[in-house]
Amino acid sequence: MAAGLAIFVVGCASGPKFSDYRSTVSPPEEGYGRIWFYRPSAFGAAVQPAINLDNRTVGNAVPHGFFHVETPPGAYTVSATTEWTHQISINVTTNEESYVRLNMMIGLFVGHVIPEEVPESQAIKEMQDLHLATP
Repeated sequence: MAAGLAIFVVGCASGPKFSDYRSTVSPPEEGYGRIWFYRPSAFGAAVQPAINLDNRTVGNAVPHGFFHVETPPGAYTVSATTEWTHQISINVTTNEESYVRLNMMIGLFVGHVIPEEVPESQAIKEMQDLHLATP
């Protein structure tokens, strides 16, 4: 039992909590926007695929974790691939923040991470107890 718990804990994010971390982050650099990515669930903890922004890896879908990237404004594709690739389109606005929830779903052989853009009010509530996921 203890060994199983240790494996579970290792698979989750362990950086500072969002509720503490967010106030330490400056606004996006002038002319850029910020995208926050987060995975509120530990379901399927072993499945942690890369998260891509226009085919460029920006982080991983770590259970109970979050991370952010700054990017110029524009339209982007966010994707995650396990058995299949799931993607969404997101529009980044200058000096604004966007939020992408990384939902875990059951798959045939392995789980799927499905990105979903969510409103700030929902994301802030869901992210409070999540931890910074760093490589």
